[in-house]
Amino acid sequence: MANHEQGDKVLDDALQQLRGWVNDDTRLCRELPIDESQHAALKERIKIVSDTLGVRPDVTRQSGVTLIELSRPDGVNANDVTFAGRVEDAYRVIAGDAFGDHEASLPRQGSRLGRWFKRAV
Repeated sequence: MANHEQGDKVLDDALQQLRGWVNDDTRLCRELPIDESQHAALKERIKIVSDTLGVRPDVTRQSGVTLIELSRPDGVNANDVTFAGRVEDAYRVIAGDAFGDHEASLPRQGSRLGRWFKRAV
């Protein structure tokens, strides 16, 4: 298997572990059910993470839901998946009990994803 194909498989595996994130090849999106104050706190953390990783997500609020979207014409890459993982970590901290309620619909991040993040960072 070519190195490029292995990289694509690793990205696909990592994205499968980040349930709730939707990947349509050029976009990575997530909807989070948080309130206004949690949205403001998450947006601040996203700014720090996005500046660190050099990504430019769109973060908006519609109908009581925070929408996060990261678009690239050349497709999702390792930085984007790292960004998504860090947003999930920030969401867990900010949402607290609300995350626990929402977590039931999301699979736990497996060790495969943890290994991938260690290699990617």
